Amino acid sequence: GSLTMALAYAVFPLLQGFPAFVLLYLLTGLGQYTALTTSSALVLDSSPPGAAAQTFAGLRIWGSLGFVVMMTLGWAAPRIFTTALLFKITPLVFLAAALSVLALPEPLLERDSTTYMRRALPWEGLALLKEPGIPVLLVVVFLLHGTLQGASSSLVLWMNSLNAGQRIVHLAFMV
Repeated sequence: GSLTMALAYAVFPLLQGFPAFVLLYLLTGLGQYTALTTSSALVLDSSPPGAAAQTFAGLRIWGSLGFVVMMTLGWAAPRIFTTALLFKITPLVFLAAALSVLALPEPLLERDSTTYMRRALPWEGLALLKEPGIPVLLVVVFLLHGTLQGASSSLVLWMNSLNAGQRIVHLAFMV
């Protein structure tokens, strides 16, 4: 997912035309949610038994803190977030995220005489689509995230139409 995001943001400035941007935006969405799902799975895999929620909450706070720090930085020094600079830095950040996963140790699965859990292959997850409620859940999640992304984009456009400066936009997202 992170490699997909790195590639997409590296190519973004080179594209022209609405269909190309729609395709690339779809690709970034797939990469983003793949990376988020994978990071959640990594947290669950590395959590001690019975402590998955506590481990996830303890690690998830760093994403929120990172968002607030970036919005604060955008408010304090808006020139850092010029379009040209963002399209140079963002692919490197996603590439670093992708490479950092290689440093994570793979949790060992214990084999005993009664139970053995093997790692599932990615395409085996498609069998979940046959489970009751899963397709509906996926549609709801898709609509929810699409709505949130659309609302975020619309908020920036609306604030720009009111002649709000970059600092105000960053403060709005921080709230």
